Amino acid sequence: MKKIRMILLLALAALVCFAAAALAAPRSIIIEDSSAVEEGGQTYSSEYNLSIYDASYEISFNNDGTDPTLADLPTENLLEQFTPTSYTGNVTATVLGRLKMLGPSDYSSSPLTELPAKDYLLMSQRYSTPTFFASVKSADMVIIAPNSGDAASYDITDGDWSANFTLDEAFSLPAALYVVSFTNTPIPKYTITATAGENGTITPASADVEEGASADFTITANSGYVIESLTVDSAAVAEAADKGTHVYTFDNVTAAHTIAATFEVAAGQEKVSDVVITGSGVTLAKDPVFVASDNELVSTFDRYTGGSAELSLINDDGTASSVTFTKEEGGFVCAVTLDVSHTDDAAAVTLSLSPVSGSSFDSAKNYFAMIQKKDKSGYSIFACKHADSRLEVTVKPVGDYFTENTIAVYAGTTAATGGDTPTSDGGGSGGGCAAGIGVLALLALIPLALRRKR
Repeated sequence: MKKIRMILLLALAALVCFAAAALAAPRSIIIEDSSAVEEGGQTYSSEYNLSIYDASYEISFNNDGTDPTLADLPTENLLEQFTPTSYTGNVTATVLGRLKMLGPSDYSSSPLTELPAKDYLLMSQRYSTPTFFASVKSADMVIIAPNSGDAASYDITDGDWSANFTLDEAFSLPAALYVVSFTNTPIPKYTITATAGENGTITPASADVEEGASADFTITANSGYVIESLTVDSAAVAEAADKGTHVYTFDNVTAAHTIAATFEVAAGQEKVSDVVITGSGVTLAKDPVFVASDNELVSTFDRYTGGSAELSLINDDGTASSVTFTKEEGGFVCAVTLDVSHTDDAAAVTLSLSPVSGSSFDSAKNYFAMIQKKDKSGYSIFACKHADSRLEVTVKPVGDYFTENTIAVYAGTTAATGGDTPTSDGGGSGGGCAAGIGVLALLALIPLALRRKR
């Protein structure tokens, strides 16, 4: 199971990374060939003017007009690697010059196998046109793409009669060299504004979303609360109601939107805001799940703890006790499902229940917690104690309970009956406060299917 979870998490991480990369990429790249340069009433092709030299003029590659070594236009895939990451709209890549660099340079009869790491000059070989210089000097970068190996980009610096760049590593030849400028046509953005009421949040609080993109908003209720209502552009989103969390997705955004949520106390949790557990080697495998007060499981508990029904407590040695428990009228406090893991079956686990804001537990009342045993052979009642503003109940041994068990807490009374009440179950915890309840007909009334889905 752990391996499956790990695989799913890795797959999700890969999907997130892929989505992030997709969002960072431009929508499209339009490649424009360099326009002709007009000087002195004549029009010259700037591509046929491009030449590069090293600073000592020992290496040269030209477009000489008669036998041009003109590289093919770069592909979108090549240019996308060097497009500024902030350009997520429609991008135009203007190729101001392109040059194919073959084996021998113009100043050497010996073929070159690589373009050495040096300082180089970008110049006009045939025409010294100020317009050409200005356009090349204003370009964003030089891109060198060898026939084999990875392409790289280099910054252009200003020279007197040239534009300069520096190779920090050699490139295998043949290779293509491009002088490129990028311009971006931004995609319109629309604002999505979120409003969260008390006892919950919406994340993000607002977002500017590019036209056609999608955006997720996560609505999360605080502990002990659920989503009361969710509206998008004032229209109700029914499926979010009564959930602890919900993700709403705006697809293909083409206009501004609003999203608003309100929150309310979770059903069955009117008096308890949080459950915290402590114990040696004891942890929660899942967050507590509060069960609605009208849930069939709670209703069944109520039938056995309310009115004239008296439940006998069981001594630690399994014998019947002369003490009975009766639920107080309207004494339901909460029912909560807990999935507890532990390292020692004999250990004790203490649950601490916090009251909801503005409420409190009545210090004059006695509270008791009922929980089914793990082997489903019976139920035990544990007395709660007041601790500061909270209720605490200790369950021992933890190994006998908590396989996604539900604990129901009630206010009630105990009284001596003066006689023993036979039961079919023994057990409970040390300390004299625990009680087991015989199976009786209770098991038939609580099918496993009643567990609340999280």
